[in-house]
Amino acid sequence: MKTAIRNRANNYLSVVSRQYWPHVPLGDISAALSALGIEVESCILCGAGGQDRIALTEQGKPSKSMLCLSWYRMPVTGNYEVTAYVS
Repeated sequence: MKTAIRNRANNYLSVVSRQYWPHVPLGDISAALSALGIEVESCILCGAGGQDRIALTEQGKPSKSMLCLSWYRMPVTGNYEVTAYVS
């Protein structure tokens, strides 16, 4: 993956990480990365907290980069704290 594309992706993901969400925004993340030519492989996220590394493809070819995602549901508000970046 080109450095410029990875930087753009991580700039968007840093904005995602600075706010709380009523759900894990995997659809929003996938759409934003898709606009950069990066496709997120399908996955299922389970639980109130966890972490995952999700495979990425560029132009239909597997990428060495991955989407690193962690989430935690706060018990009082029910909102999720999400941290994401492209490695």
